[in-house]
Amino acid sequence: MLAAVDVLVDARGSDCPTALMEMIRAVQSARTGQVVAALSDDAMARVDIPLWVEKSGNELMAVTREADCDEFIVRKAKPYAADAGR
Repeated sequence: MLAAVDVLVDARGSDCPTALMEMIRAVQSARTGQVVAALSDDAMARVDIPLWVEKSGNELMAVTREADCDEFIVRKAKPYAADAGR
């Protein structure tokens, strides 16, 4: 992992679109500025996660290929409505 990670999502072995859905939940639950990493061996996650990060306005810090999976590192860049009061 390249950065200090606040939340790790291990979606290895999950069917599409589980990695994306778990990443979305983790980022939504994180505080602004926190870093979420997701591990996935689903080939579609390579497309889905970067597209969602771009559309959601968060920051894709890195995508790296590990021995058995891809690792996506995302920084929550903006607060969501659910963040009020945090």
